[in-house]
Amino acid sequence: MLRLSLIIALSGGLLSACVSTAKMAQPANVTAVAVHNVTGANPLAWHKPLAFGRWHTVDTTDYGRVDGGIGLGKAVLGGTFHARALVTNDNITAKCSGWLLNIGRNDLTFDPTIGNMPLMSCSFSGAASGEFSIKENHKNQLIGQFSTASGNYLVKSEHQIRGSAWPSATPLGFTVYRHETPLWSVDKLNAGTVTEWLSLPAEQQNLLATLSLVLLVTDFENLQWD
Repeated sequence: MLRLSLIIALSGGLLSACVSTAKMAQPANVTAVAVHNVTGANPLAWHKPLAFGRWHTVDTTDYGRVDGGIGLGKAVLGGTFHARALVTNDNITAKCSGWLLNIGRNDLTFDPTIGNMPLMSCSFSGAASGEFSIKENHKNQLIGQFSTASGNYLVKSEHQIRGSAWPSATPLGFTVYRHETPLWSVDKLNAGTVTEWLSLPAEQQNLLATLSLVLLVTDFENLQWD
C-alpha cells in the first residue's frame, strides 16, 4: 500500500510538472524580439484584468447572452448570441460578438451554415481601428482575418505542444502572420505568454496587443460563451 501511494504521488507530481511547464510549439526558424508573460487571471477569463508587457485591460463589459429557437416541422432551429467588450490602456476598444446556429432533432444537431458563419467577430475602435473575424475549418483549426489601416493579418490557431508528437483537438494558442511571416504568438497554456517575432511600429503593436488580449480571454473550447 505504501509503495502504491508513493507511485501515485510521484505520478501526480510528474503530471503536474508537465502541465505547469507545457508550452505551445513556436514557428520554426525565427527568433523572438520580445517575450511577455501574461499576468492576471488564471484561468484566463473575459471578466478578469489581464496584462503583458506594457499593455493591459482597463475595462471589460459583458453585454449578456440571448438564446432562442423556432420550430421547423419536426426539427428546431436554435441560436445563441453573446456580446462583450474590452478596453486597453492604449485607448483601443474591442467589441466582440458571437453567433451560433444549430438545427436538430432528437438531440442530433448540426451547423446549418456549414462553418461559413464566424464563431466570433470583433470591431476595434479608438486610438486605432480594425475588424476581426474567426471561423473553424474542416480540420478543427481556427482561422481568423484581421483587417486594419496598416494592413491585413492572418490568425491561425496552434494545436501542438512543444516537444509533443500529438496535436491537441482544442486550440492551445494562436500565431499572427502577415505575408506568411509570423509576427506575434499568443500561448494560452498555463498563465499565458505573448511573443513578438518582429519589431513593428507602435500602432500595429497596440492593435496586435488588443487582439492578443481578446484571444487570451476568449474560451474557444466553450462555443456557448458561458
